[in-house]
Amino acid sequence: NIAGRQRMLSQKLVKEILLLKEVSAPIQKTEISTNLNKTFSLWIESHKNLLNGNSQLSLPIEKNLEILAMFDAMDPVFNTIKTAINDIIIKSKTSDRDISLEIQTVLENEPFFLNKMNAIVFAYDNISYEKIKTLKFLETFLLIVSLIILGLEILFLFRPISIRIRSVIKELI
Repeated sequence: NIAGRQRMLSQKLVKEILLLKEVSAPIQKTEISTNLNKTFSLWIESHKNLLNGNSQLSLPIEKNLEILAMFDAMDPVFNTIKTAINDIIIKSKTSDRDISLEIQTVLENEPFFLNKMNAIVFAYDNISYEKIKTLKFLETFLLIVSLIILGLEILFLFRPISIRIRSVIKELI
């Protein structure tokens, strides 16, 4: 879910920086800038949590080599986007300086980021599917073992007891 949210956050960041460039009213600019800061912080934090884990979110530290390789391949793009958005935030706070170059940098790198995040999301999905398959197999195995144990109990415990009870009742009669 968090990897999927990363895709959404990157798209939201692009939308907010484009809005920031187009809006001229100071109140709207402040509101968009505040939203941009929140989204940017969440985007960075989510990226860190995916790699380093987070006990509050029950996220383990990533150990899958395939996914780590994907994150490594995406790291230069992530850092480029991160730097550009950080520059946009700084420039939008200080004055009405031109942020076109930074926006262009984000727009050029965001499709690559989305593709890599899609690949990571699908890798997480495959891992989850494999775990579910394993759990279903284990559940079926445990069900079969439980049924065999119940059958053996009926055969070797309850049947002899019921035969013994019948013979005792016959003797008493």
